[in-house]
Amino acid sequence: MEGTAQTGGPGIRAVDSPMGKTWVITGYDLALRVFGDSDTFANAVFRSKFLAVGQVPRTEPDGTPTQTLASDPPIHTRIRRLVSNAFTARRVESMRPGMEKLATELIQKMLDAGPGADLYPALALPLPSTIICRLLGVPESDVPAFRGWSDTLVQTADTADLDTVRAAKNAMEEYFTELIALRQREPEDSLLSELIHKRDTDDALTTSELQGLAQVILLAGLETTVNQIGVGVVWLLSRPEHWERTVADPGLIPATVEELLRIEPVAGDGLPGVPRYTTRAVELGGHTIPSDTIIWVDTAQANLDEAKFACPHAFDLNRGANQHLAFGHGIHHCLGAHLARVQVQTVFAKLVEMVPALRLAVDPGELTITSGTAVRGYRHIPVAW
Repeated sequence: MEGTAQTGGPGIRAVDSPMGKTWVITGYDLALRVFGDSDTFANAVFRSKFLAVGQVPRTEPDGTPTQTLASDPPIHTRIRRLVSNAFTARRVESMRPGMEKLATELIQKMLDAGPGADLYPALALPLPSTIICRLLGVPESDVPAFRGWSDTLVQTADTADLDTVRAAKNAMEEYFTELIALRQREPEDSLLSELIHKRDTDDALTTSELQGLAQVILLAGLETTVNQIGVGVVWLLSRPEHWERTVADPGLIPATVEELLRIEPVAGDGLPGVPRYTTRAVELGGHTIPSDTIIWVDTAQANLDEAKFACPHAFDLNRGANQHLAFGHGIHHCLGAHLARVQVQTVFAKLVEMVPALRLAVDPGELTITSGTAVRGYRHIPVAW
């Protein structure tokens, strides 16, 4: 977002932007406060009022507020309650053996085709794609189409062509309209069929809510986890001492994943943070923020707040409870956080087990990370062993 910092204090600064004076939160405690007060710092109101102006991902190119997990209470409360059972720790852990089997198969296929490979299409992309499709009930053969739509929809406003974005959004909506109709006729053991059943028996979800929810789950499940795997592997392989330490002690993998989530976020460079919109005047960080003001929570900076994390830029596996904000906080805390964690842990565990000599095939400086998108990552990760 273009703008010039004007005033501020510890953990907060004012920025002039095309949308007027906005505020960026970089302090951990202030971020918790904003995320924890959805009455004062609204989500859907922001999207409804300012989406068409620009500077946010164009997943809703006409500026219409979504009626899914991005909404505010009471809509958000009802929808989240309906879908939360699909993402409980117990259910996700029951999926771990299947993830391990899939990771083993993908890595073995990569090894058989070796001695080198591109880790992105070989592992980072297909594993989360397959897992989220299995969970939701989307045919895995349709993943390529979703990747094309997703690549378009995660572009930030200053890089996106509105007609192209609208076409991608319409194509995805049409796809889910047809898939929902199919699952009504032919239900299966999947989240989508479960939600359709709840809608048909309890009138709990409207068709538009069901469509929107399916899109959010699929896009979020694809983009963030795919890129977190790629970014994490590149970070470790770029620092052989950390990779070798992980190979020597796989028990460090959970802590490694948490530190990577904290210091190496996949949030894109086109946005200053997670947007919220003040519904009333509020005191925040020593400043009076008027009503109808945009607040951006920069979780990447909050995760480096030295008031919360000692030596915040250091990769430290002894932090204990690593309460980072990579998955947000409060009522909008990512429902799929544990699912993402388990997938990244599984990939790391299988790589150190099956390919302990894994290394980057090029200098890290030759790798290109995506820009101008809401989620950053690598589209090519050449590796050798």
